[in-house]
Amino acid sequence: MNSKEKEIAKFIEEKWNLKDVFIDTLLQYKGGRLTYKIKTNQGLFVFKLSNNAKKEENMIKDTYIFDFAEKNQFTNIPKIKKTKLKQNFEQYKDSFGMIMDFIDSGNPKDIVKTWKEIGSITAKLHNLKKYKYKTSFTPESEKEHFKKTA
Repeated sequence: MNSKEKEIAKFIEEKWNLKDVFIDTLLQYKGGRLTYKIKTNQGLFVFKLSNNAKKEENMIKDTYIFDFAEKNQFTNIPKIKKTKLKQNFEQYKDSFGMIMDFIDSGNPKDIVKTWKEIGSITAKLHNLKKYKYKTSFTPESEKEHFKKTA
């Protein structure tokens, strides 16, 4: 591990009930956000570090889904690893870090059975009621992205 990764590993050990943290793989670096696969005494996890523009209120909204899904028995989402203070995330310098289960997977097979399962999961998600936040994704907010990728 390089010095930055060692510093992150120490931060994780201080803020979560995890020991022997090893930063295994950088899974993604995009827009100032880092996503690592980490090895710990409790197994494999994903550690996500926000960019420094992320605000605490946005982290609260972004991580609320994990608690809401668990409360509503929606199991098709990784579990979030709570901090020692029972929070969904911790501040790290001018960013925020969160940990969730690592799911070792690949792309699903492009077969009818897979698409039925995805449809069933999507229906369960859409049937969850009383979610307290509205999405920031709208056709208008995504228009520029669609133009670039079309």
